[in-house]
Amino acid sequence: MVRILFVLLLASSIVFPAFASWQVEVASDGYWTGMAPAITLDSSGYPHVSHSGGWSMFHSWDSGTGWQTEVIWGSGSGGPEGSDIVVDNTDLCHVSFARSGMLYYSFQTSSSKGWTTEIVNPIVYSSWTSLGLNPSGCPVISSYAVDELLFVEWNGGAWISEPVSSVGDEGDCNSLIIGPDGTPHIAFCSYSPTDAVKYSYRDQYGMWQTITVDDTMGSDPQGTSLAIDDQGYPHISYNTSSEIRYASWNGASWDIETVDAFDTGLHEFDTSLALDQYGFPHIAYCLGTGDSLMYSVNQGAGWLTESVCPIDNDYGGDPDLVLDALGRPHIAFDSGLYGDGLMYAYNDEPSGIASDTADAETLSVQIGPNPFSEILSITCNGPLAANSNFRVLDVSGRLVTEMDLEESGTVFYWRPEISLPDGAYFVVIETGDHEVVERCILLR
Repeated sequence: MVRILFVLLLASSIVFPAFASWQVEVASDGYWTGMAPAITLDSSGYPHVSHSGGWSMFHSWDSGTGWQTEVIWGSGSGGPEGSDIVVDNTDLCHVSFARSGMLYYSFQTSSSKGWTTEIVNPIVYSSWTSLGLNPSGCPVISSYAVDELLFVEWNGGAWISEPVSSVGDEGDCNSLIIGPDGTPHIAFCSYSPTDAVKYSYRDQYGMWQTITVDDTMGSDPQGTSLAIDDQGYPHISYNTSSEIRYASWNGASWDIETVDAFDTGLHEFDTSLALDQYGFPHIAYCLGTGDSLMYSVNQGAGWLTESVCPIDNDYGGDPDLVLDALGRPHIAFDSGLYGDGLMYAYNDEPSGIASDTADAETLSVQIGPNPFSEILSITCNGPLAANSNFRVLDVSGRLVTEMDLEESGTVFYWRPEISLPDGAYFVVIETGDHEVVERCILLR
């Protein structure tokens, strides 16, 4: 007979590593060739990165056999900057970038995957662009014209430009996302009448609405990055020069948190935000002095932060982050003026608590469905010792429930109490000297 025990003790016999091991590699080497990187994943989960160096714009990618690099566009003068990249539903890449005060758009052709590049609009733009595809698959770009944030859209025959908001000065950064319903959303920095992070969206009448997110930083904000959750709510990360902050819309107001605080230093380094399949935020950024690539995640119990790797000097950084379908992070970043060029960091395990695979040959555990709403099935593949134990812990390490497995067999079930809140939990199977940990999500 299965015995269920409800206790209020802190679990202490399991080690909770904050993150699994990071792997860092050179994606494209060369003198100052890793500038303004932007990363995306194709349908097979392989990374594609747009980046600039010298007078050229590059595309680097890895399809499982090592990194390759090609020139998208080149010129004898006027280096490109501020690039962004997306992949369409046929795995063709699209890239935006700025150069010499003009906005450019490049795309791969379906026949040869060669590149075609055009000037979008010959007016004065800043060095920053952010790219998306609308529901029809047409490119949309946010950028600046002197002191105004613009939204530029291809309508199938021509580029149409719309003013979004005044920014008071040439803009430093913006982040564009097309929401689940096709609505464009933009997070950006504004310097008039006060320094502020702002958020704009196009309403159902086709009008742009702008909201102030945070005007309490006391200095020029930098590095906005935007994500939209399944409800269409915006989430924004940004740099205040002394803090990395995260703002999320709760349906009525903005919740603002400090992710990391550091001494004021060079702060032109961007933040990059992504939400995983459970809506948890992940942020990549650099320290104020630019000497370390940082990564933070909040799975409901506060921010966990670690240094991914050092960066050679203050001119490196500028990270861009994307999560794959399993929530595993992939980051492209610049190694600096005298570094190796374009760098790529990834993690083979979902961030947070990773399974202990030390005894994987003798015991593996499968759980499902995940997420689940009522009953979680746990299957043990392999031998169980006589004193095997099953526990469920919350994200703070508190024991939720415990089960003696001596008479349970290889398949058993967990039905959480109705009072247990939704969120992440950890299934722990202890048998002999080994423990296996699996993460599950309760969503009623």
